[in-house]
Amino acid sequence: MDPPPYTPSDENETLPAAILTLSGASITAETDGQEEQHKPAYQLSRDILTPTQTSNNQSSSSNSSVSFNRIDPISQYIAKDQKDTLETVPKTQIFYLAHPPCSPIKTKTHQPAYYATCLPTSKPVGNIQLTPAKAPLHLPQKPEFKALLSRGRTYADQPLFHEDPAQREVLFHAKPKLKGMRAQYRWVGRDGAVVALEESSSSAGGRGEKRRLHVLVPLSRALRDALAATWMLRIWYERMESSEARREALENMIPPEAYLNSFADSKLGKRAGALGGFAAGGGA
Repeated sequence: MDPPPYTPSDENETLPAAILTLSGASITAETDGQEEQHKPAYQLSRDILTPTQTSNNQSSSSNSSVSFNRIDPISQYIAKDQKDTLETVPKTQIFYLAHPPCSPIKTKTHQPAYYATCLPTSKPVGNIQLTPAKAPLHLPQKPEFKALLSRGRTYADQPLFHEDPAQREVLFHAKPKLKGMRAQYRWVGRDGAVVALEESSSSAGGRGEKRRLHVLVPLSRALRDALAATWMLRIWYERMESSEARREALENMIPPEAYLNSFADSKLGKRAGALGGFAAGGGA
């Protein structure tokens, strides 16, 4: 039987509860706990947990922007021996994730440090900014986050976000759980109900960390897209604002030549001091 023609995803389609798993630059979705339902759901243009480096050991400008693509579902009629790959399946680019570098120039419009701008599709949900809040006293390393939606705005709009704070909707609220609990964050929707639980786990030796988002309730495709994109912003924030990332950024600000020159100057200074002492002692 020939498969039916491909049609783009319906933004209003309701998707069932699922487990989203981040692996490198790919996000898969598992429904009903069935392995055969563990399918690619989203694709990022790069791994946000591994910043790219240029040849001179400095962070590339590509670190500040990541495209977020939805992998559109393929017909169930495709034969098993014609397994599709991420390079061949249809994708829809729905968001640009952005973390612009700090600028010393002040502007009239405030630009958030982490945000997502949507493409002007038929029904754009709007641009989303991630706003961190103070961490609770019992979890100093886990700040809360709010995802503020400027409904209807796209990457082509200026400004990107509604200037009036009253017009920005709280789309999601990520709240940290107690240390020792399995879930890192619980994601609350606009109505105050928990829509998802986030967790991370590491294999033996602390390597191969897996990050999952357990979506607990059915959501429209557009809303789950927004939730997944905001989840990526939160993980990106955690990676880039960590002490390790700050140390890497500081090291990247100093070119390798500076270390070599410093080392050479140190050796030259010691040698000059030794010669000076030798001369003062009456040596030939």
